Amino acid sequence: MNAKTVTAEIRERLAQRLQRMEEATTPTELAYTIWTKQLEEAMGSSRKPYRDPFIDWIEAYSKDSVPKQWTSYKTLADLAEGIWNPKLDTNESDVLWFGSLKSGLVKWIENYKFPR
Repeated sequence: MNAKTVTAEIRERLAQRLQRMEEATTPTELAYTIWTKQLEEAMGSSRKPYRDPFIDWIEAYSKDSVPKQWTSYKTLADLAEGIWNPKLDTNESDVLWFGSLKSGLVKWIENYKFPR
């Protein structure tokens, strides 16, 4: 990856975002790191229709049961790509940003299901 393409500012913002994800202790807290209150304010609409099925999916996955919603996502990778569509990866910064968020999400859910 070209260091000139991915600025230090982007790397720092990404590290902060991943840290907030890691610090979440429940699926609800994690959902609020993805669909933040600031995002709701900027978009002018609630993100609850995304948060609730996301939380349900993680809880079902952790219990080896079928979620009530978002049933098309069969794997953690499916879920991560449903949230951060690969079509968003249009340049090196995007590949780093969204790829890292997807990996962080998968890791968080695995750790939630199989705590150490």
